[in-house]
Amino acid sequence: MKNFSERLLILSAALWVAGCGGSKPYAMAEISTPPSEKRVELKKATGSLGVLPFENTTKKPELDWWEQGLTDMLTTDFAGVEGLQVVERRQRHKVLEEAKLSLSGLIDESTAKKVGKLMGVDMVVTGSVAAVGGQVRVDARVLHVETGKVLGVQAALASHQEVRLLLGMAWRDKGEHGFARKELEALAAMDALNHDVHRELSWLYQAIGEWEKAIKSAQTAWELYPEDVEALYALAEAYKGKGDGETAKMYFQKVLEKNPVHEGAKAGLEE
Repeated sequence: MKNFSERLLILSAALWVAGCGGSKPYAMAEISTPPSEKRVELKKATGSLGVLPFENTTKKPELDWWEQGLTDMLTTDFAGVEGLQVVERRQRHKVLEEAKLSLSGLIDESTAKKVGKLMGVDMVVTGSVAAVGGQVRVDARVLHVETGKVLGVQAALASHQEVRLLLGMAWRDKGEHGFARKELEALAAMDALNHDVHRELSWLYQAIGEWEKAIKSAQTAWELYPEDVEALYALAEAYKGKGDGETAKMYFQKVLEKNPVHEGAKAGLEE
């Protein structure tokens, strides 16, 4: 599941560095490749970046939400990169409105360069989404504002559910619980057998203090996939949040039976 967002975030960032040759301040970044995984990881970077709306090139109504949803998800991801200054959602909307540009639809390279200057950033990320069979294809590109040079491009395929789950998680982790709830509850209704959705929904309910719903969602995730240790951990944490320490400890113990080195479960038993 993580590979989709990582390919857009990490590989696009790596391509922008490669495209600049690492010779300019805006291109400086620390890239690492964990030995156990064939991927790069953007650790930190120097510069400023704005993520612009993605175009729904096939004009299918079910892809309309991607134009802003994907933009918001990437903004949240890039904002977590140390040293990289990222234009926030509200500021982006303000600049687009002042420039009398749509918050969705086609933004060509010339327009992207103009908007990037208005934002005061070194780089902008934009692209398109399109329906391809039963999946969605996302094409992203990184553009250097001053020169107009395309620094990097990246494409990825994913299901609607996969990206909506990532988006809901991004909203939740950012503290935008209303947006997260809308996405995750809609997904749970659409795909009731997806244990990942129910597990992440449990964490959302815990974040807003709805303990009974948190317990029910975690229980559902665990029943759907008994090998999901993180669902079991979410269940333990939900009981702890409700104030049922004994039941919480029982589930923390079950987590450790499946994963003896689980740090969260260990900490839960020690409290």
